[in-house]
Amino acid sequence: MNEDWDWYVSELEGRPAATCLDLSLGAETPLPQLPHLVWLRLELQQPGSDGLPGEEEEEALLALEEELATLDDEDTRYVGRRDSEGARDFFFYDAMPDDWPERCARVMAGFAGYRHETGMREDRDWSLYRDVLYPRGEDFERMQNRRACEALQDNGDDLATPREIDHWIYFGDGAACAAFERRADELGFSVRARVAPHDEEPRHCLQLYRIDIPAPERIDEVTLPLYRAVREAGGDYDGWESQVVE
Repeated sequence: MNEDWDWYVSELEGRPAATCLDLSLGAETPLPQLPHLVWLRLELQQPGSDGLPGEEEEEALLALEEELATLDDEDTRYVGRRDSEGARDFFFYDAMPDDWPERCARVMAGFAGYRHETGMREDRDWSLYRDVLYPRGEDFERMQNRRACEALQDNGDDLATPREIDHWIYFGDGAACAAFERRADELGFSVRARVAPHDEEPRHCLQLYRIDIPAPERIDEVTLPLYRAVREAGGDYDGWESQVVE
């Protein structure tokens, strides 16, 4: 079973929410053999002022999650969790959920200090996973930025040296693509390449670049203004790339 777990932080009704999920399921859902959403809600013992878990509780929460993950089998799939407002919700999809409360009770017997509750409902479309947990828009871009920075760092990049960073932009309309070059110039980007539609890619492509630093604390300030401008112009932003600088 291939898995691809990652996390992001967003706002939920004006309060921070931290979501961790298995991204590998995105292209596969819904799984018709698992039509029921089941969950366990845990009341945090030591939440911070932002409603998210504090460092003091991390070890216990990790141990609890590892035990819950043992419920994962061909009839039950653990898909993600969300922290917000002093609680952590663990989400699974299940084939036959009637004994879900009993299964959770057996796990929670080893964590008697935690108050919890369980729930279940039919969700054949996997709407909770696809529409609530899965990152969209700028949340997705921030997560992809962090992953790209981590990949550079894993390959020996110091993430501190200015360098040319390339960005890929796509438009279905050639005139809109040409017009966006002016907007890109206003944002300080230059055009490296223009690619006309072809058999493998029916859209018009702009490859832009600008000298920036791909540090985790700075890259969002580089990409998000460009992402927003592209969206406003009716195009699609498809990420960035940098050579490794050691």
